[in-house]
Order: sequence, then structure tokens, then C-alpha cells
Amino acid sequence: MIFRRIQIAVLFLLPLISMAQHPAGQPLPPAESKMRLQQLGDSMRKYDAFYSFDRNGLAVVANNSKTPSGERISRFGLVNEKGELVLPCEHDRIFHQNHSDLILVSSGGLAGFVDPQMHWVIPIQYQDIYSDLETDDYFLFGLVEVVDSFDKWGVLDSTGRQILPCQYDWVSILTPNLFSVNLDGKYGVVNRNGKAVIPIIYSGLRFSDRYDHYDSYIVAEYNNKQGVIDTMGNIVIPFQYELVGFSLNGSHFPVCENYKWGVVDITGEILIPCTYKEYLYEGVPGLWVYKQYVRGDSKLGGINIHGDVVLPCENDMIHFSKSGDKIVAVRSDSLDNEKCYLYNLSGTLLDSLDGFSYDWMDENHITMIPVKRDGKWGFYNLDFRLILPFLYDNASGYDGYGMVALPDHQTALLNERGEVLLKLPFKFNNTFVTPCINGWYHLHYNDVQTPRPPKPLELFGFIDIYGNSTFTKEEWERMKSYR
Repeated sequence: MIFRRIQIAVLFLLPLISMAQHPAGQPLPPAESKMRLQQLGDSMRKYDAFYSFDRNGLAVVANNSKTPSGERISRFGLVNEKGELVLPCEHDRIFHQNHSDLILVSSGGLAGFVDPQMHWVIPIQYQDIYSDLETDDYFLFGLVEVVDSFDKWGVLDSTGRQILPCQYDWVSILTPNLFSVNLDGKYGVVNRNGKAVIPIIYSGLRFSDRYDHYDSYIVAEYNNKQGVIDTMGNIVIPFQYELVGFSLNGSHFPVCENYKWGVVDITGEILIPCTYKEYLYEGVPGLWVYKQYVRGDSKLGGINIHGDVVLPCENDMIHFSKSGDKIVAVRSDSLDNEKCYLYNLSGTLLDSLDGFSYDWMDENHITMIPVKRDGKWGFYNLDFRLILPFLYDNASGYDGYGMVALPDHQTALLNERGEVLLKLPFKFNNTFVTPCINGWYHLHYNDVQTPRPPKPLELFGFIDIYGNSTFTKEEWERMKSYR
């Protein structure tokens, strides 16, 4: 009977193969995919944890042990897509990256990088290696910041070649050729030769979060006052403000004077007078978000560059479309229910919603945004245009695909055209699916929200678009039965 149910599940998934392009990559032929997944399943059962494959066909695995005091310790390694162990499970941490093929590996408090062929490009000898906050990758412009055993900072490239020696108290990569440094408590900017482009004399330097503005202007602090300098060290805005921030276009600056915020341009002309109690930031060019406290709660509003109010200060969150021409404002109604409103940049109401969610992902890493109306979920794209109608009981959004709840305890993955990528007979709240390689999807099943004694059921594995998987028949049935 169990075998018959598995056959039904396989047949149920078969028609989906021709319906859509798969973010999980080019599917393998059915027979090969089934054989490879069976082989992979045998390998997975050797480990206490098995994570998803990266684009090079490598997956992090872990084995657990306990110390004499009973503390659990995990040791990590790498396997290839055949399930073969290519890096032993003896490391403290392994981290795949989005934009670099090099893999961070740490052991014994030291870290280095290995390439997909398991060659040590940067040996495990640095006590710290810092990632770029914008991309969450360790390499920016092919460069990485490292800290040696003497707590000194330097820069290496992706071949392990030294760009800046480890002699600074702090380093930040600005461009492929410029680096902000701290030496003996003072900040400046040096080039690849270590020559000071901006003298190391400032008590603080801050740079725009946008890399295309790193070669424009720099906020500097000198004698406890902040101003703006250019990349040659020339003073652009005098050191007269308590605080200075950045705008999107790189030539407007939110400034704080006498504990009030306003905006000045690169000539020092006041665009918005310093009358706001809280920090201003530019959501899209020409529209600034301001904050006020209303009965103890932080609320957000919007003003244009002339200081005219576009959105009243009554919103809990404000999001901007990728095209920069729409705003979603999120606020609570009189019954404390969350409501969402879509505006243009002039503040004209275009639409209203009951829900708007980026889930747990950063705005830059999600292209299908779940939105809710009248109890049903659909999807916006990054321009805040409705691309899938309000049909679903629940939804999650990701990069290039969305996951939705279907009737009868089923879950489906859809692409931006609404085509079904994968359908599973599992409850939405228990099911977490991500594309990986070979037309395979990594499935994490967790009934933690509705646990059954003696403990929640939690399983990891892989499934293909034909219904083959690494799960045993018993595991498959157990997941289906938890409804």
C-alpha cells in the first residue's frame, strides 16, 4: 500500500515537467535523476545534517558529538552531488557565497578559503575574515578583508595574493583601488600601494552604502564636527554639523544641527531646514522618509525635496518599488489590524491591501512579493505590480519563485507567470522548499508549529520534478500523515 501511494505521488508530479522553466537548473533525465537521488539518499544517512547544494554541486554536511559536559558540537564538511565526501567533517564552519566560487572554512578559531576543487586558495591562518554587508559575500571586487593573529588588518585578492599588508587597525574595501583604513585611532584612505590618498588624520570616515558613490564624496569627522570631503581630501561641506548622512544620488546630505535634522546639497545650500527631530533618509530620489513618535510609537512619513508632506507620519513601515515610482505604506487600523496602501510619489492612493510581506528575506533578494486581500494571497513584482491574482490561502516569496498553500494540505511552487514548478502533498506551514541543481529541490519538513509527541518531526532531503526523492517510503508517509 505504501508503494502504491508513492507511485501515485510520482504520477501526480509528472505533468509538471513541461509546464515551466525551473530555477533548480536543467533537469536530469528521469532514470538518471532517480538513480542519483537514491545514491544521494544513501550518503545523506551517514550525516546528522545535510544542507542544500550550491551552484558548483557542493553541499555542507555535519556530524554531531558531545563533550564530557554534555554539550553538542557540530563538525562540518563538504560532499559533492554524488554524495562523496570531499572535505572531512572536522571544521567549525563552512560558508558558501552568492557571487564567488570560493568557500569560507574555519577551524580552531582560524579561517581560510577553499575552491570547488578543494584547493586551499587562502590557507586557514586568519583569525577573522569579514563579509560585505551589502551582498553577504566575503569578496568585494574580488578582494577580501582579513585579520592576522596580531589583530592587524589587510586585504587579499581571490588568488590569495596580498593587496594590502596586515598592518592596519581596521580596513574597509571601497573600490578595487581604494581602501579606508584606521591607524592609531585615525582614519584615512589609501590606494593599493599603501599611499595615503586622503590623509590619515580624521576621527571618523563614512561612505555611501552604494558602491557607485564611493568615488564621489565622503562624510568625515574632525574636531568633533562632521562635514563632507571629496576623494582628493578637499572640504566640500564645512565641519559644522553634529552628524551627516548620505542620500541615494550622492549629492544631497541629511545633516543634524542643534539636534534637528534637515537636508543640504553639495554646495551647502539648505534644501530642507533642520527642523526634524529624527534622522531623514532618502527612500527614492527626491522623497525623504522622516520619523516621529506618536503616543510612544515610532511612525514614518514622507516629504519631497521641497519639504512638502507627501505621506502623513502615520505608517509603521514604508517600502519603495524597484522602479522608484510607487510606495507601499504599512499601518494599523483602529482595530489594530495591519493594512497596506499603495501610493504614487505624489501621495495619491492607488490601491489598498490587507497584507504585504517580504517574509524573512532582504528586499534585494526577492522578486515575488506576497500580498493579501480579502483573506487570499497573490504576488507583486518588484515594481509593485500584481503578477499573480489573490487565489491562495498562504504564500511565501523568494527570488524567481513563490510558495503557496493549496487545498487538501498541498503546497506548490510557482514561477512569476503562475506556472507550477513543483507540487507536494504536505502542509504549507510545515514545508520549506528551495531550488538547487539538476532540477532538484531541497525539502525541509518541520512540524514545529503543530508538534506531535514525543517530539516534532523534522526531515531534510531532495526531490526532483518527477517525484523521485532521497526520502525513504516510511519518511514520505510520515510527512504526508502529519496534517
